Amino acid sequence: MEVAIVQELLTRRGGAERITKIFADLFPNAPIYTLLYDEEKLGDWFPRNRVHTPKYPAWFSMLPKSLKYNHHLYLKHFPKAIETLEFHKYDVVLSSSSAFAHGIITNGDPKHVCYVHSPAR
Repeated sequence: MEVAIVQELLTRRGGAERITKIFADLFPNAPIYTLLYDEEKLGDWFPRNRVHTPKYPAWFSMLPKSLKYNHHLYLKHFPKAIETLEFHKYDVVLSSSSAFAHGIITNGDPKHVCYVHSPAR
């Protein structure tokens, strides 16, 4: 069974990240998809070789880290960005969502199981 894991942002250690870590521990071969990843803060929980981020416009990669990880500046773009991730080759997609990860598009047969946290504040 091919499993993928989705978490909106992997930029700090919080409750949603702990749930994602449990998913990752249960499925150690599953890739982890996220919109932003801070390897300095979470590399020990989620090794870089497991984490996949979407291809952003060139200007995004040139932003200083202080702006890149201030995700509130880009919040309005994230729902559309999460829809660009591809999951058609997986049997199951597990997502941990407090904002928009539940909005992934699986296209085809994958089953989507979502752990929904309290709404974003």
